[in-house]
Amino acid sequence: MSSKLQSFLLKLMEKKLQLQEKEKEKEKDSTSESNLRNSISSSKASSSVYGSKAYWDKRYRLGPLGDGSAATADVDVDDDENPKHDTDSSDLAPQEPFAENHMETATKAQPPREKRTSGVTNEWFLDYQALQTYINTHIPYKEKMVLLLGCGLSLLGEHMAKDGYEQVVGVDYSEICIQRMNNVPNKMCRYLVADVTAMSREFEDETVDAVLDKATLDSLMQEGEEGVDEAVTVRKMLAETSRVLVPGGVYVCLSYGEPDDRVPLLMGNEQGHEAEYGWTLEHTDVLRKGAKARFYMYVIRKNQS
Repeated sequence: MSSKLQSFLLKLMEKKLQLQEKEKEKEKDSTSESNLRNSISSSKASSSVYGSKAYWDKRYRLGPLGDGSAATADVDVDDDENPKHDTDSSDLAPQEPFAENHMETATKAQPPREKRTSGVTNEWFLDYQALQTYINTHIPYKEKMVLLLGCGLSLLGEHMAKDGYEQVVGVDYSEICIQRMNNVPNKMCRYLVADVTAMSREFEDETVDAVLDKATLDSLMQEGEEGVDEAVTVRKMLAETSRVLVPGGVYVCLSYGEPDDRVPLLMGNEQGHEAEYGWTLEHTDVLRKGAKARFYMYVIRKNQS
């Protein structure tokens, strides 16, 4: 066999292997999308354990921080909770077209894949590198207070502080989570144990300049504690968010929920569940991650009194 023929056959084999890999990726994406569609329904909680405090306590005890480092804090937790499954949150993103009257803005560069430990990442959706331009635009006043709802083990607040934000406060209802965040080396933010549906002990009325919610609303919309209406819980969180915001303050909500689903909930316009939060939807960004994943950033401004 001539060397030219051998070279041609090798190239042909390499091409075949590349095509096979691409087919595997397509099949994986198709399966992920199918699973997502089966798990998410409009304004209706889907079956998962994301609303359970016991689930989050266990995850926060064992999971990595947002930089991928494993748990190091000495924390106590009831280990009886044994979640049936865990979901890679980077796969959570709707794929259907969105309403044409919403602005679409793609991230300029693909963000680096989050570091993982045991297949779990705690930097949900997108990291600060991907969000920085949007956050700087919608929350331009770096000297004022920014409240992170349901901060989890994300290092988003620390990255914001390094970017010049001077008063970043993260809250979460998990004592284990907050204990770990307060042990972050060279910590620059404040972290408090607080229930996002009832924060009167931690924050007085109209004392917060900006509220940032990255996936907390989405998590609360998942089925959790037995006998709890998830939509009611979300409405309580929205009411608290409005209460603590100063007039003219901004609420930035990053969600996988599409506008047709999330806007009525955020604006209190759900049929049969009208609410008055005293704010206005100013803008909706659409952020992409990879070829398919899509997230929505809802920018809401509290009305001036």
